[in-house]
Amino acid sequence: VMKTYKILTLVLLAGAFLAAGCANLQNLIQPKSPTRTLENFVEASQKKDVEGVKKSLSANSLKMMDNLAKMQGKTLEQTIREGDTTGGANSFTKTPESRNEKITDDTATVEVKNEKTGEWETLHFVKEGEDWKIALDKSIEEMYKKVFENFKLPDFGDPNSATDEPSSADDKKP
Repeated sequence: VMKTYKILTLVLLAGAFLAAGCANLQNLIQPKSPTRTLENFVEASQKKDVEGVKKSLSANSLKMMDNLAKMQGKTLEQTIREGDTTGGANSFTKTPESRNEKITDDTATVEVKNEKTGEWETLHFVKEGEDWKIALDKSIEEMYKKVFENFKLPDFGDPNSATDEPSSADDKKP
């Protein structure tokens, strides 16, 4: 009977080590990538895992979010727990469809399908140490550039032109 318990214990321990080894093997098979970072970010966001969300975001993104949180009288952690991890732009209910991961040195982009509009949007990443991080600050900057590159003020005329200035009675004195 004692021998059976020892064998059973060894089998259980071997199974536990094998399971732990498979998890590490999965990380070797599926190396760190921007797309994997996005998946981790969405998973952490859904679980309201503050540390997991923070690990997925670049240092500059965290600074930006911290400033936005302070403007609302909150902490960064409160903002993440409340699910507002991108300053209002996070609407992921699941990991979005993605395509065209492009890596150039320490920066990368992944196209992500917007669940609401069906349009493809570019999400930026930066490499910090050995890890890819979501660069929300860069993504928001690029979004504003797109919006404002098509924005043009109307032509108000030449400010030095006399024809554009209103005339007054004093100007007509002989």
